[in-house]
Amino acid sequence: MALELQDFPRINARHGSDAGDAALRHVADALRALTGPRGVAARNAADRFILMLPGLDQDALFAAADALARAIAAPRIFAGAEIRLRPRIGAVVARPGDTPARIWMRRAHAALERSAAGAVTIFDAALDRQIRAETELSTDLSAAFERGEIGVVFQPMADLAAGRLHGFECLVRWHHPERGWLAPAAFLPRLRELGLEDDLDRLVLQKGLAARRRLEEGLGAPCRIAMNVSADQIGSDAFRHSLESAAELHDTAPGLIEI
Repeated sequence: MALELQDFPRINARHGSDAGDAALRHVADALRALTGPRGVAARNAADRFILMLPGLDQDALFAAADALARAIAAPRIFAGAEIRLRPRIGAVVARPGDTPARIWMRRAHAALERSAAGAVTIFDAALDRQIRAETELSTDLSAAFERGEIGVVFQPMADLAAGRLHGFECLVRWHHPERGWLAPAAFLPRLRELGLEDDLDRLVLQKGLAARRRLEEGLGAPCRIAMNVSADQIGSDAFRHSLESAAELHDTAPGLIEI
C-alpha cells in the first residue's frame, strides 16, 4: 500500500513545524493501529509512506485502506490549529512468487497516482490494462506528428440569414494506424501530459491558414478560418509570433482569423 499526504508541505509553511510534526505523529498512530505486530509501515518521502499488510484479499485490503484514509483525514487540533489532512492511497494484492517486490511497489504507486484526495484505488487487472493502453497511446502519439497522422478537417460556418457559407472551423483529428480516426477527446489529455500542445497548435495554425486560400477560391468570397488554441498559448509571445508569421506567409488578413 502506498499513501500520500496531499498538500503536507503547506501545513509546515502555514502552521509551523510543530503542527507538521504533530500531524506526522497522528499519521504514525493510524499506521501503527492498522499494521499491528505483523505489518510493516515506513516513511519513504516527506509526504509518502509504504505499508505491507499480510493475509488480506482485495476486498479486505480496500476496507483497511479506506479505514486508514478516514482515520487520517478526521479533523484534529495540531499545535493549536485545526487541520484536516488529505490522504490518498494506492494498493495492490501481492502474492508470493508472482513478481519481484519492486514491481508490486510500482503498481501500488501507479494506483496512488490515480487516487483523488481521501480516496483509495486498487491496482487490478482493469487498471493494468488501462495503464498499458495509456503507455501505448503515449508512444504512438509521440510518433504521430513525425508520421503525419495528425490532421485537420474543416467544418463549414454558415450565415443562416444570408443563406451562405462564410468560413470554416479547423477540427483536429488523429488518423491512428490501427484505431482509425480519433477525435480530440481520445488523445488531448495525453497530449497535454506529454507537453505536445505547442506542436499541435503550430500544426493547426499552419494547416488551417494553408488551406484557407483554397477554401476561399471555392467559396468565391472572403473566407474566415476559426481554430481552437490551448489556453496557455493564447497570451504567449511565442504563439503571437507564430500567428503573425503564418498569417504573413499565407497572405491572410488578421480579421479573417478567429481564435
